[in-house]
Amino acid sequence: MHACKPNPAYYREIAARVKSEPSNCVMIGNDVQMDILPARRAGMKTFWITDAGAMPTDVPSDWRGTLADFDELLERGELED
Repeated sequence: MHACKPNPAYYREIAARVKSEPSNCVMIGNDVQMDILPARRAGMKTFWITDAGAMPTDVPSDWRGTLADFDELLERGELED
């Protein structure tokens, strides 16, 4: 890897390594500064993993919730293009 978190280039390089465009990738992370914001800057969709407690609404993320919530999105096919 030529970059590391939280550099958006890190996320773009990961997308390139899996032969995908960043816009076709979803970053699943629990750290806003290290995961969510830089992945969005790189052009990825994001799922912010949070606990079941209160979640700030000012964090820009495509989805947010628990791992169980993420599993439900997968089951419903909501992460597919």
